[in-house]
Parts: sequence; C-alpha cells; structure tokens
Amino acid sequence: MRTLRMPVGSSGRHVCGCYIFNADTRERTYLPQVKLDAHTTVLSTASRTVVKQTFINTSTTESINEIRCALLYPYVYLKSFTTS
Repeated sequence: MRTLRMPVGSSGRHVCGCYIFNADTRERTYLPQVKLDAHTTVLSTASRTVVKQTFINTSTTESINEIRCALLYPYVYLKSFTTS
C-alpha cells in the first residue's frame, strides 16, 4: 500500500482513491486499485459515464474498520456510491 503524508484540509496534490486515514500520524495509506470499468453513453444533449473501481486490502492479518474515498474532482457530479 502507498502512504502519503498530507495535512488535513490541504489544497496540495489531489489524489483519487480509497484510503485508510491514521489520525495520529495524519497519513493516508491508499488501497491498491485492481480493476477499473467505465462505460459512457452519449446522447444528443447529454452524456452519462458509469465508473466502477475495485480496491483491495492487501493485509492478510488486519481488517479495515473505516475507509475514506477521494474519487472525484470538484466539477464532477456523483449520483450514487456503493460498497461491497
């Protein structure tokens, strides 16, 4: 897993993905993305894109209690979000 130290609320580099946040060290440990599916439908006046991303926990000994996600840039609209 990749660890990135970035102050909370920082306007630094925007990184998309799912991560575990350690409040003591203020570090984000990103989960590896193993699959990405995208499908776009274009109509005469609008378009719709469905993106499915799959992330995994690489630890064989620790479960994850909470995951945070930074999946979008400010100008992107999110209609729904699901986990499994």
